[in-house]
Amino acid sequence: MTCNFCTLNKMWGFQHRTRSPEDIVAEIEMLKSFGFDRVHFKDETVTLNRKRAMELFGEIERAELGMSYKVKSRIDQIDEPLLQQMMRAGVDTIHTGIETLSREAQRRMSKPISEATIRNAFDVMLGNGCNVNPVYLFGYGGETPTELETDTRFIREIGSRSGVITYISFMTPHPQAGVSADELEILTTDLSRYNHKQPVAVPRSLGRDGLRRMVDTYHEVTGEVGMRHVNPRVDPVYLGQILKAKPAMETRGESELAA
Repeated sequence: MTCNFCTLNKMWGFQHRTRSPEDIVAEIEMLKSFGFDRVHFKDETVTLNRKRAMELFGEIERAELGMSYKVKSRIDQIDEPLLQQMMRAGVDTIHTGIETLSREAQRRMSKPISEATIRNAFDVMLGNGCNVNPVYLFGYGGETPTELETDTRFIREIGSRSGVITYISFMTPHPQAGVSADELEILTTDLSRYNHKQPVAVPRSLGRDGLRRMVDTYHEVTGEVGMRHVNPRVDPVYLGQILKAKPAMETRGESELAA
């Protein structure tokens, strides 16, 4: 995958490493013996190889472990037969990155997925009784007020459906991510804030009030869809410090530009 806001592909050299279904089932059995009854697969895209995914979840189903599972998948790699096999194995939640509905923003991210494909995948998962944990990305370089509004309309609509666990992240520019620093205003160098749940950068394209617009929208929409318990409020002390410092930052940037 070539999503350029992510560093995992570069970290792992664009290689997909796998383990045998038997090895994975043995580990789940060990976890069950420790008293666990639920497992979250951290594989970023467990459905990357459809044939392997069918084999893996078929093996888990045959093991009859009585466990439940949450997995990660690209939203365009989920079809109904595969989903049904996963659910027979105990999968009840799929974590999937939506990021944005804007085709232009998707182009900038190198992750083009049509709205029709996204909506169909939601219908397939929710229609089969599987929870969906979609992740959206606020603050990507070049984001415009119109794009932000388009995404929030979709988040409100889909997030109102039963079984949807909405999660919103803030763009966090990690080293090696393919993001142009020229498009972002970096708000802090405190790396403890680089956790995707606190804004550490804001697109210049959102305008002078872009940070306030982005944060207010985040708080409003997560409240409206009833998901504040998984989307914590931005630290008000931190936000206040950034907003207080922004006029000086903007003036300094304008002076440098003039020079």
